[in-house]
Amino acid sequence: LGGHPRSVFADTDLIVISPGVPLDIPSIAEAGTAGKKIIGELELVYQLKKPKIVGITGTNGKSTTTTLIGRIFSNAGRRTFVGGNLGFPLAEGIEQENQYELWIVEISSFQLETIEEFRPYIAALLNLTPDHLDRYSSYEEYKQAKLRIFANQTPQDYAVLNADQQITSEISPRLRAEKIFYSASRELSVGVMVEDGQIVSRLDVHVRWICRVEELRLKGKHNLENALAATAVASLCGIAPEVIRNALREFPGLEHRLETVATIRDVNFVNDSKATTVESAARALESLTAPIILIAGGKDKGMDYRLLLEPLKRQAKALILIGQAREKMRRSLGGFSPIWEADSLENAVELGFKSAGPGDTILLSPACSSYDMFRDYEHRGRVFKETILKLLN
Repeated sequence: LGGHPRSVFADTDLIVISPGVPLDIPSIAEAGTAGKKIIGELELVYQLKKPKIVGITGTNGKSTTTTLIGRIFSNAGRRTFVGGNLGFPLAEGIEQENQYELWIVEISSFQLETIEEFRPYIAALLNLTPDHLDRYSSYEEYKQAKLRIFANQTPQDYAVLNADQQITSEISPRLRAEKIFYSASRELSVGVMVEDGQIVSRLDVHVRWICRVEELRLKGKHNLENALAATAVASLCGIAPEVIRNALREFPGLEHRLETVATIRDVNFVNDSKATTVESAARALESLTAPIILIAGGKDKGMDYRLLLEPLKRQAKALILIGQAREKMRRSLGGFSPIWEADSLENAVELGFKSAGPGDTILLSPACSSYDMFRDYEHRGRVFKETILKLLN
């Protein structure tokens, strides 16, 4: 619309910014210094309606967990809004607010930067690893943005925390909300956990057996953690174990998240385009059976790609790099071989297929954002699948 005239911001009482707008760009920073009120949509909706919110944040797994919780509540016949950082914007739920007894909201660190009064009834922090270091000056700054989800909670609220994450022991003593822990690796006296291969919810004197881990359609340890977090939220809200069980058994996962695309000549193709961090790409490698040909790369977000080295050595037979970050990734992963480069995703798929043998998996798990070559991670995933369809034909 012709730029951002400073007079527009100077003469404004309230500025509501998109999460993608950093607070330190000149026009916004000057407005803040001048005492203008600057909030985001999350805070705007909360101030207008004070909805009862389940907020889910973390570096990885937010969309899967949010959608799974929504599915559980829907199956239970509960009236819920599901959206936020995925799907429907919160503002779309305002006019229908009276229809919803609970809002299930995926929340990003960007959204949390501009909260003031926002207070979720249940706040879930799934995990925390370095991300968005192209926006934040340090991991510590990113972490503090994420932790704002708990800032306004009271003892009448709940904080759902992953007991297997190091940050949990660091922050839990400081939280005012009642803490509910979950763990995929150890038993808890109170919380949601795995006992003898079965998901168990023990939040009060009653022990509720949910389902066996092997019954989950979602595969991988990270998805087990997502299922445990969803079980904790649903149990807190009084959802019956059989409803949770059926949802966990039936939920297939989301598109572009470890999505099996096709098998051609006994070569498997898996689309994990949503993996925009090193941690999520490492989890994808660990979730699949070797040998894997990994396609990675894209727009660099300041990640330390060396963390991929050991998972690559254990699981992969080759690495194909694409995008702006490929030179940095090649230098960081020099201890692994072979590493090839491709000038497009389509060429990477073709190169991987020519190099693959029966039983191999070609995995797109980029560990980078998509904006150097694609509109978003969904566009990247669709191009991957379209290329596979051409091979199939």
